[in-house]
Amino acid sequence: MAVYRDLTAATIPTRTAARLTGVSRATATRTLVQTPTRRVVVVPVNKLSATERAQILTLVTSPELVDLAPIQIYARLLDQGVYLASISTIYRVLAANKLVKGRRRLARQGPLLRLLRDDRYLLPLHRRRLRSRLRIR
Repeated sequence: MAVYRDLTAATIPTRTAARLTGVSRATATRTLVQTPTRRVVVVPVNKLSATERAQILTLVTSPELVDLAPIQIYARLLDQGVYLASISTIYRVLAANKLVKGRRRLARQGPLLRLLRDDRYLLPLHRRRLRSRLRIR
């Protein structure tokens, strides 16, 4: 293969170089699989530290903010004059800790509704009636 490349580099036509070396032109001109080079991982300058992430988590899971969406948390904090992180960063921290889904029901949902949502305690007939009335899926 190196001979073919040397011949083509010396301005010999590819057809002639392929015939002389016994390699087809398609094989010779195909790009070879290159071994991946190791890249140096660059840590962003503005990456949140573990303490900043913990601060966001404690604030977002506080009783007064537990029911709010991240955009509402962001707005309330700005009204108080506190900038903790961007909306997308709050979402990322919540997603990393699996707290994104169903934030609106965390504080409002009482123990009875939690018990009723668990199907093991209800008979099938009562389960259907209750779910249709409460619109629980």
